[in-house]
Amino acid sequence: MKNIKDDLIVFGMGVIGFVITFIMLKFLYNINQAFKIITFVVAMLSSLFVIGAAHHFCKNFTNGDYWKWKD
Repeated sequence: MKNIKDDLIVFGMGVIGFVITFIMLKFLYNINQAFKIITFVVAMLSSLFVIGAAHHFCKNFTNGDYWKWKD
């Protein structure tokens, strides 16, 4: 991730993952053990994306090149 655009894409993927997790918890969680495992994995990956994007944002907040939209 070199700039703000990359972090926003990863953050968006994390948010979409959380939405998918919520839908799975609402409708598919109690069907069988496989859906519980899949829901857990999607939630963990979504958390990783959001935390990683936030960490990278905080680490590069003062870098002037980070705020450029184009590569």
